[in-house]
Amino acid sequence: MENIKAYLKRHIRTNNHSFPSLALFITASGVRYKISSGNIDNAFAIRNATGALYVAKALDYEKIKKYELRLTALDNFKENYTTVLINVRDVNDNPPVFEKSSYRTQITEEDDRGLPKRVLRVSVCYENEKLFPSSLAYCSPFPPFPPNVQPLNRDPSHGRASWKFTVFAQDEGGEGLVGFTEVQINLKDVNDNAPQFPNGISYGNVTENGPIGMYVMTIKAKDYDDINEGTNAKIIYSIEKNAIQEDTGLPIFDINPDMGIITTAVCCLDREKTPDYSLQIVATDGGGLKGTGTASIKVKDLNDMPPRFTKDEWFVEVEETDGSVLPEAPILTVTVNDDDEINNFQYKIIESSGYGADKFAMVKNADGTGSLKVVQPLDYEDPMQVNGFRFRIQVIDNDGIDESDKYHVDHSWVIVKLKDINDNTPRFKKPHIEAAVYENADVGKNLGTFKAVDIDKGGKSKITYSINRATDRKRQFAIDQEVTETIQRELDREAMAKHSLEILATDDGVPPRTASAILTVLVKDINDNAPVFAEDYRPILLENSPPSKIIEISAVDKDDRLECNGAPFQFRMDPDADDVIRTSFKVEQSNKSDGMAIISSLGSFDREYRKQYTIPIVIKDSGTPSHTGTSTLTITIGDLNDNIMQPGSKEEVCDLNPQVTRCLEHGKCVGSYVEAKCECNPGWTGTYCSLPTTPTIFKTYSYVKYALSFEPDKFTTQIQLRLRTRETYGELFRISDQHIRKYGIIELKDAKVYFRYSLNTGQVEEQEDKQEGVYAGGKPEFTGIKTYDVKSDYQKSCIDDIRLDGKSLPLPPATNGTQWGQATMAKNIDRYCSSNNPCQNAYCPDPFECVDLWNK
Repeated sequence: MENIKAYLKRHIRTNNHSFPSLALFITASGVRYKISSGNIDNAFAIRNATGALYVAKALDYEKIKKYELRLTALDNFKENYTTVLINVRDVNDNPPVFEKSSYRTQITEEDDRGLPKRVLRVSVCYENEKLFPSSLAYCSPFPPFPPNVQPLNRDPSHGRASWKFTVFAQDEGGEGLVGFTEVQINLKDVNDNAPQFPNGISYGNVTENGPIGMYVMTIKAKDYDDINEGTNAKIIYSIEKNAIQEDTGLPIFDINPDMGIITTAVCCLDREKTPDYSLQIVATDGGGLKGTGTASIKVKDLNDMPPRFTKDEWFVEVEETDGSVLPEAPILTVTVNDDDEINNFQYKIIESSGYGADKFAMVKNADGTGSLKVVQPLDYEDPMQVNGFRFRIQVIDNDGIDESDKYHVDHSWVIVKLKDINDNTPRFKKPHIEAAVYENADVGKNLGTFKAVDIDKGGKSKITYSINRATDRKRQFAIDQEVTETIQRELDREAMAKHSLEILATDDGVPPRTASAILTVLVKDINDNAPVFAEDYRPILLENSPPSKIIEISAVDKDDRLECNGAPFQFRMDPDADDVIRTSFKVEQSNKSDGMAIISSLGSFDREYRKQYTIPIVIKDSGTPSHTGTSTLTITIGDLNDNIMQPGSKEEVCDLNPQVTRCLEHGKCVGSYVEAKCECNPGWTGTYCSLPTTPTIFKTYSYVKYALSFEPDKFTTQIQLRLRTRETYGELFRISDQHIRKYGIIELKDAKVYFRYSLNTGQVEEQEDKQEGVYAGGKPEFTGIKTYDVKSDYQKSCIDDIRLDGKSLPLPPATNGTQWGQATMAKNIDRYCSSNNPCQNAYCPDPFECVDLWNK
C-alpha cells in the first residue's frame, strides 16, 4: 500500500466530548488492523475489525507537529503494511507571552522636558506561527509604548513615589487569548520640599528649679522628600528665637540638631516669675530648605512658695446660739495667698491660743479658702463669753508638710464678737401666788403682784404682762404694767369658787418669748343666795281624800355650808298666800336632817272643780345675816272615776277630719279632743305623711351640725332615726350641753347599737346647748385653722329620718332646715344611699344568685 496522508486539527478532550476520529477507513474482508509503530504517547488508535483510525489523546501542536504511523493489516495467512503521515494543524490555545514577566524603569520627578516622551518599551514572544505583532492588542494606562505626557510628583501628599500597573496583550486582534506583564515606573526624587512642622505649635513642660540639661520636650518636623535620596530629607534643628535669662543674658533652652530634643541650658527656672516660654524652632534639610515651628513650654510648679493669710487679724460678729441649736453655715471665710500654682491648704485652730477656741473649728472649702464654724453653743449671757473670743488659726500649704517647717506655715488671729439674741424666756420671781377674797369684793381690789426678769439685753428687756384669757373667759380680772393683779368684774363664788389664772410675761425680743405664772384666786363665800326647794316637787293628792300629810320637802342653798350660810333651814307658808290656800293646806317645820317642811291637807278636794293648787313657802337659811326666799309648791289633784260617762272622744276628732284620714296609709292620727294631726311612720314625712324621706350617705370625715329652734324636754328625750351600714363602729347622733358634762349619744360598737348617756344627778340641771351640742355622724375636733378630725367617724353609711322629741330634723343636702331646726354645717355628705354593688364581682353557682341586701 502507498503512504496515506491525513490532517488533523489539535483538539482538547473535555469531560463531555470524545476525541474525533480520522476520516480514514481501510477495509478488507476478514482482515484485522493494528498500529505497528510511530504512535508516540499512544495518541492514536485503530479499530481492529474495521481499520478505522482515530485520535486517542489530546494533541499539542507546540510539542509534536507531525506523526508517522505504520499500520499492519493481516488475516489468517498474510499481512501487509502501510504508512500514515498525520500533520497536526495549529489552533490558538496559548496566550501571548511578554519577553519579561515584569518591567522596571526610573524617571525624574517634575521633569517637564520633551513632553510627551517615551519611558519604556514592552514586547511579546511570538510562539504561534500565525501570531504577528499586527494581530496583538494592548491594554494599559498608556498606549503600547507608554509616554510621559506631564511632569510627575513623587512627594506626599499629592504625589506618588512609584507607579505600578499591568499591561495586557491579546491576540487575534483583541478577540483571542490574553497575556500580561507588570510595569513599575519609579520617580527619582529632587529636593523640592521644605521641612514642615505638622502641628504648627508643639507643647511641652519642664519642672521649675530643675538642673541644666533637663529634658523638656521633643519637637519633630517632616520632609516629604525621599529620605534615601542623598540629604534631601535630612533635617537639622535649631532655635531661631530663644528665651534669654535676664540676669546673665544666656539662652535658656538648647536643642539637639539631629533629634529635635529640647533641654534646659540654664538651671533653676522659676514658675512664679515666668510660667511659660515660646520658642521659634527652625528645621533645615540637606538642600538648605527651611521650615519653622513653635515650641510652647510650660513651667510646672513646685511647692516652693510660702502661704500667707491675706489679713493678720480677722474680725466677725455672730449671734449667740439658741440653746444647743448650732448654725450650719460658716460664720467667717478666710483667704490665703500662695504663688504656687496648686495648693492643698490645711487649716486648724491653735488650741489654747485663747478662751473659746474649742467652740470653733476650721474647715477647708473646695476653692481653697477656709471657713470658721461654730461647734459648741455660744451664750452671750455667760460672763466669760459676753466680751467675745480671740484665738489663732493656722494654715499649711500641703497636707504632707510637718508643722515645724515654718516656711510652709502661717498664722493669723481671729476675733469673734457675740451679738445678743432673744434666747432667754422671762422668769417670774414667784411662779405661783394664791389669793383669797370674798365674792363681794370691790372691783379694783388688789389680788397680788407679779414680777418677772429677763437676762437678755443685759437684764434691760421690756416685759409686758397679760392674762391668758382662756383661763379668764369672763374677763373678771385685770393686770396692769405695774404687775398688779386686780378684780375687773364682780365675782360669784356660786358660779366659780376657784379661779386659776395664767399670768403671761412677754419680752420685747424678736421673736418674743413668753413665760407664765399661776394666780390662784379662792373666792370666799358670803350669804348672798336664798334657799330653794331641793327638788322640783310635784306631789299628787287624790280627790276625795281626807285631810292627811301630802309630802315632806327639803331645801338647798348655793352658799357655802361650811361657812354656816346654808342649813338648817326654816319653813313657813307665805303669810300673803291666798285665803283658799291658807285654809286648805298647812306647812309645819320638821327638825329632821337640815330642816324640812311637812305639807298637809286640811280637807278633801274635787278634781273636777280644781286640778291644781299653788302654795308659796318661805324658806330661811342660817347665815349671818340670814337670807330668805319663797318657793312655790304645786299640788295636783289626782282623778278618781267618780263621774258618770258623757259622750265624746278623741277618735271622733280624727274621724271628723277628712284630710287626716289620708295619713293612715303611712302614719296614724294622734289628735287631742280638739285637734287632729298625723304621726308619720319611719321613712315618711309631710303634714299627711305623703312624702318619703331622703336618706343621706356619710363619707369619710363627715358630720352634720344642728341649731335647734325649740327647747328639748327636760325630763324625757326621744331620739328616732333610721340607718343603713356595713360598718361596725361610729357615732350616729348626739345631744349634749356646751361642756359635754351631760349628753345622750346613739352609736355603733362592735356592730351593735348602743345608747350612752350621762345625766349627773339624774336630772337635767343645765339646758342642752341648742346651738353647739347637736350632731349627726360624729363630732368634729378642729386640729388647725382649716383642718379637723371627726371623733367616732360614722362613714360609708347612711342615716335617714332623724327625729328629736318627735320633731323632724333636716338632713342635707336634700334639705337644710325645718321648722324645728337648721343644719348649720355639713361636711362630706351626699344625697341618697346608693350601694357599692357587691354582686358585681361575686360568683354564685347555679341555681343560686347574688342578692344585694343593701336596698332590701
